[in-house]
Amino acid sequence: QVNLMNSYFAVNDLSESTFTFLIQQNYTRISIINYIYALVIFSSFVIIGRWLYLSSKANHQLEIRGLKYSPGWAFGWHFIPIACLFKPYSALKEIYKASFNTINWKENHVTNTFPIWWTTWILGGIFSTASQVKAVHREIVGEENYFYTDLNFLSYLDISSDILQIICAVALLKIIQTISNNHRHITIENIHKTV
Repeated sequence: QVNLMNSYFAVNDLSESTFTFLIQQNYTRISIINYIYALVIFSSFVIIGRWLYLSSKANHQLEIRGLKYSPGWAFGWHFIPIACLFKPYSALKEIYKASFNTINWKENHVTNTFPIWWTTWILGGIFSTASQVKAVHREIVGEENYFYTDLNFLSYLDISSDILQIICAVALLKIIQTISNNHRHITIENIHKTV
């Protein structure tokens, strides 16, 4: 989209009819991608939400003392305004620390992956929201009143949000992997103890 805008507005190497045709194709492509993206985001929310619930529940079933967050709230905090900016971070941090199943689990340190995950999640959300607000504004004022620089800015907001969300996903997967491995090792140890 950025290249298309640059070719038409900055370089002037596209005719208006060609530009109109290409921009319609681009909007169709973007619409399809947006539907796929929405499906992936919704699915990941369900899958990760279930994983958060089960991981917190595993810690509770291990009878680890001093747990602050219930399995339901480990995921539920994502939907509470203002609290969603810090409580999910604290809940996952508790799940992570407790998953090592040590007596002084609260003293366990989290990896650098945690601030990377949460910072990219928040910033990605801010950029995505800013892009959506700007797009709604564009619909209200009419596309003809929008300048090339505004459309480019909108594109770069989307690109930045996508890059941040990719980094966020990779960081979260690393955290999930560590917690899942910890729970798996505890389960294996408990099986060996009972045998």
